[in-house]
Amino acid sequence: EDPDDPYGNYSLLIVPTDTDGYDAEHIPEKMGFRASKQAHIELNGARVPEENLVGTEGAGFYMLAEFFNYGRVVVGGHGLGLAAAAIEEASEFAHGRKAFDRTITEFQSVQHILADMMTEFQAARALNWQAADHVAENDNAGFWAAMAKVKSTETANDCAERGMQLHGGRSVLTENRISRIYRDVRVPVIYEGANEIQRNLIYGQAGW
Repeated sequence: EDPDDPYGNYSLLIVPTDTDGYDAEHIPEKMGFRASKQAHIELNGARVPEENLVGTEGAGFYMLAEFFNYGRVVVGGHGLGLAAAAIEEASEFAHGRKAFDRTITEFQSVQHILADMMTEFQAARALNWQAADHVAENDNAGFWAAMAKVKSTETANDCAERGMQLHGGRSVLTENRISRIYRDVRVPVIYEGANEIQRNLIYGQAGW
């Protein structure tokens, strides 16, 4: 242990699920992400052999930090997929919905909403691709990964909210895909490091 390095005292270990003392309790139905199953993992006296060590002893925190750079770009891509789905649903619905004897896409305000959704989506996608290059080249990876994660996941939230608004009262029906998108977009802004933490990383690594 190195008392001068509080992050250098953690190690990564592989724990097979059939290890004595390993227990996984299924998490019941959730508001969103219903297609993804999670569990509470408990390790009670579980022991594994030394060869189950991943990488270097004491370097676990730093390996996870590097892993999160890749993971945050992936989560950014997840946000982009949700944003694209929201735009698709909003556009299809708006072009088929009529009010005052014309489709609502003939109203300039609706056109502007769809235009904004597309513009923000394209901006987020460009940033995510740029971040992917920086992470692959290990070029200020944490900074770019954090920005991509924030922009892409928050764009997904904005697009889902606007899609709900365009759907009107029908948006709350679970049979409508936009309602599922709206529930699911809340998760990526939280996991892989909440966006508030990402903003800390962006500020700290911006090189002001």
